[in-house]
Amino acid sequence: MIPYSNVHMKVMFPFNKISNYFLEQYHTTDYVTLQKAKTLLAILMVILLIVCPSFIISAFMRELGPAEKIAPTAVFFSILIILVLLKKGKFPPAAHSFMAISLTALWLVMFLGSDKGNAIIKMDTIVLILGLMTSLPLIISRRARDVLIYFIINAVMLTLFVIYLKFEYNFDQGLITEYFQDNLIAMIFIGVISYQIFTIHRQALEKAKLAELEITSQNEELRASNEEFEAINEELIQSQQELLKREKALKESEERYRNIIQSIQEGYFEVDLKGRFMFVNKSLEEFSGYTMQELIGMDNRNYTTVKWSQWIYNIFNKIYRTGETEEIIDFEIINRNGEIKTMEVSASLIRDASGEGIGFRGITRDVTQRKKQEEEILKIKKIESLGLLAGGIAHDFNNILTAIVGNISLAKNSITADNDAHDMLNSAEKASLRARDLTQQLLTFSRGGAPIKKITTIRDILVDTVDFVLRGSNVSPQFELDDDLHNVEIDPGQISQVIHNLTINALQAMPEGGTITVTAKSTGLKNKTIPLPKGDYIMISITDQGKGIPEKDMANIFDPYFTTKKDGTGLGLTISYSIIKNHGGYIKVKSEVSHGTTFTMYLPASEKTINNHVIDPICQPEPETTIRGKILIMDDDKMVIDTTGMMLKNMGYSVDFTSNGNEAIEVYKAAYRKGEPYVLVIMDLTIPGSMGGKEAISVLREFDPGIRAIVSSGYSNDPVMAQYREHGFCGVIVKPYTLNDLRLAITQIIG
Repeated sequence: MIPYSNVHMKVMFPFNKISNYFLEQYHTTDYVTLQKAKTLLAILMVILLIVCPSFIISAFMRELGPAEKIAPTAVFFSILIILVLLKKGKFPPAAHSFMAISLTALWLVMFLGSDKGNAIIKMDTIVLILGLMTSLPLIISRRARDVLIYFIINAVMLTLFVIYLKFEYNFDQGLITEYFQDNLIAMIFIGVISYQIFTIHRQALEKAKLAELEITSQNEELRASNEEFEAINEELIQSQQELLKREKALKESEERYRNIIQSIQEGYFEVDLKGRFMFVNKSLEEFSGYTMQELIGMDNRNYTTVKWSQWIYNIFNKIYRTGETEEIIDFEIINRNGEIKTMEVSASLIRDASGEGIGFRGITRDVTQRKKQEEEILKIKKIESLGLLAGGIAHDFNNILTAIVGNISLAKNSITADNDAHDMLNSAEKASLRARDLTQQLLTFSRGGAPIKKITTIRDILVDTVDFVLRGSNVSPQFELDDDLHNVEIDPGQISQVIHNLTINALQAMPEGGTITVTAKSTGLKNKTIPLPKGDYIMISITDQGKGIPEKDMANIFDPYFTTKKDGTGLGLTISYSIIKNHGGYIKVKSEVSHGTTFTMYLPASEKTINNHVIDPICQPEPETTIRGKILIMDDDKMVIDTTGMMLKNMGYSVDFTSNGNEAIEVYKAAYRKGEPYVLVIMDLTIPGSMGGKEAISVLREFDPGIRAIVSSGYSNDPVMAQYREHGFCGVIVKPYTLNDLRLAITQIIG
């Protein structure tokens, strides 16, 4: 169904265009005249477009009288003349012309129409004509006199028509009288009603004129106030311009503020009183992993645990009550990837213009890495504190063990193998050597635990160490080692110890057997997920299929003496952590109960190549020669001197003793000048409060380039011990040592 409004618009649109064309000059006149002109134009259009064509068509369907033949054409041209008058704004002439032409044409047709016209039809038509001719003057005229004239003319014409009917058709006198009476009464009713409408229109017009006069008066007052209004308007314009400038400055300031907020590294947020995000900056998007669109409307329950959610709720409540800024420390969130991040937040209250709190704003910082670094530093300090104690204890303990192991070796050497005491001495020696292993672990924490690095490949160390640990067990290794592994600059012994410790842990975690997967590959670090500088590294992982580590123990596994094993020392992982840290690397653990554990370590890669050391020919033993003679011992511990002296005498050497480097230099030079040089010097590396072996050998080498010397120390990992040849020594022996260890070290140098 087509809406009424659409139909109305389609019908009225052409008429409105015609009306605008013909009635353009009437828009400046009073409203009543404009409406009367529109009415007249509408009547003219109806006659022109409907009435005239219908008369022309009917001419072919019936016999016309003289007036009927002339009327359509005369009316057509008359209407054109009236339209011209209307277009020129001459409404009264146009209106009266129309009335005069209409009266003449209609009454002529009635009197001079076709003789075949039926009297009844003419009588019916007269009713239409009288109604039309009585009401039209009131519609298009503004004066009562004109209306009365047209009424009288029509009454006269009706009288004549009744007389015409009497003589032309010889109607009964009573019928004619009643017809005349009915038409006259109808005319009077129409006239009275039309006149009453006219009176209403006239009164409305008079009121409109009075209103117009009042409006004109008010308009004069408005004109009188116009200058004042213009002045006020000028001030308003200036004020508006000032406001626009301020608004522009405010927008620029706000834009600047937004740019600053978006560019800072800290996260910025604004939340409503229910804790729902209203605005966040890009840094907060990066921290959380969510976009701004996703964050808007979220509250803290969506990105943290129930405990932290309640805690932050209490903090915000406190801010709302006190209005003071609060620092929120170590607040944990869960980002989009499920990772837990530690945040620090500084939050304050947002107030509206009335000072009422409407939300909260704050700055947040991601301190996850800093917290990890602090934990690492704390862990390192624990290890360093232990190392200070362990180093001193281990050094003294090694001297004691040297005396114990040496004397046991001498005792074993003095009895036969079938003696019952021989087995006891073997057991004592093994126990002493186990104690030596413990001191070596303690020394890893001390200053003597500094790595003695050399360029090597990690592949052989991994395979040899893991195979050695798992040999004979129900656990098998699976190696996944890249072919293009970089070289590393490491202490092979210490790194082997780390691999050994981790493999032992994996083996003990799988008492029922299984597979240990060992992987190694070259990798580059470009982000801060691992707390190491950017660069190239070797990543090594050892994964077991064991029972895993409980969550409650994960934070303590690298702590000294922390262990869950009945026979464990709690030093294995601590030593491993310390060694990797001293190599500039990093070690971490990932474990899931009942699904196994993975230890992953990162070691810095090296672009250096492996160099083979050239042995000093002076330190080579003479072939097929056994040298016996004097050996000089330098050590500050009397037990070590006594024990080592007895072992050397047992091997057939004569021995002299000194307690420090200065004394050793004087004794050696004196013997050399007398022509009784020492065939070998055994020097303790470290002499507290005096010259040690490192300084003494450099002086003696300058005096006698052919000197042969062995360096001895309980600090097996001291750089001099690993690079003894670069420091002028021909051999090295680590305290504590057995008789066979000492014999082997001497044989390799002097035969």
